[in-house]
Amino acid sequence: MRWFTRERYEDPDFDDWDTVVSGYWAYIAGIRDGLPPDLQRFLELNLHDAVVDVAEIDLVQRTARIRFLAGDGASFIECRYDDADFADSNLRNLELAVEARVPRRDMSGAILDWRPLAIVLHDEVALLHGRFQHSFLIDPLGDFAVTFAGFALSVDAAHESAGPERNARFSLRDESTES
Repeated sequence: MRWFTRERYEDPDFDDWDTVVSGYWAYIAGIRDGLPPDLQRFLELNLHDAVVDVAEIDLVQRTARIRFLAGDGASFIECRYDDADFADSNLRNLELAVEARVPRRDMSGAILDWRPLAIVLHDEVALLHGRFQHSFLIDPLGDFAVTFAGFALSVDAAHESAGPERNARFSLRDESTES
């Protein structure tokens, strides 16, 4: 993350978000014409408070599909990344962001339902050495980034029955799962 960093977010004395936001959007204005159409369209969406609903990472084919439930719960935002590279991103933290749940209780302490542990605080898109990068600040788990060459976007209305079971929300395919 270059603009929406964890250090800024966690600094109680930092109060210059207007400068950060305007700096980021000035950067995006400078690279917008070089972005694929779906990535340009993606920039019109807001992932703040979104839940990482599904993540399918294929390190062998170098692809990823990450589906977010928008912060207002009204839509699924699905991002598909081709020629994807996760570099030093902690895929275990991404798995926790997808699967970990915490209970929501009533006044008596009875569990009403289970809510996702993590949400997207901020995300940003950047152009890096002829490739694109989509970075996320996921609270409370940390940063995550995917660098990629191709991008496809779909946005659909969210339905309660549209989500897979919790243990089927994250998949990782790598060399060790191939044998």
